[in-house]
Amino acid sequence: VAAQYPNSKFYGIDIEPVFPQEIKPNNLEFKQADMFQGLPYPDNFFDLVHLETLLFSITSTQLNFIIDEMLRVTKPNGYIEFVETHMTCRSKGVGEKFYLLLRGCK
Repeated sequence: VAAQYPNSKFYGIDIEPVFPQEIKPNNLEFKQADMFQGLPYPDNFFDLVHLETLLFSITSTQLNFIIDEMLRVTKPNGYIEFVETHMTCRSKGVGEKFYLLLRGCK
């Protein structure tokens, strides 16, 4: 995506150092970080925060923490995006904060 939008800046984090070394556009920055220790960015930093393919491998407590962190680093009027391959929510079992986010998207 960074190569398709060269006028935008992209950031990525992972707990493991699994970042590509051969192909890396100049507008892309990776950090090794544990998101459960807090996102390593200042408040109101991003226009868009994207989380992908993680929701069903963490606890609702961890998700609540991540949602708070995503809200913290997203600019006012910015966007938060959750992407999962197959996602259906019919109950509050996914965690109260995430359930409220889903209800707001109907």
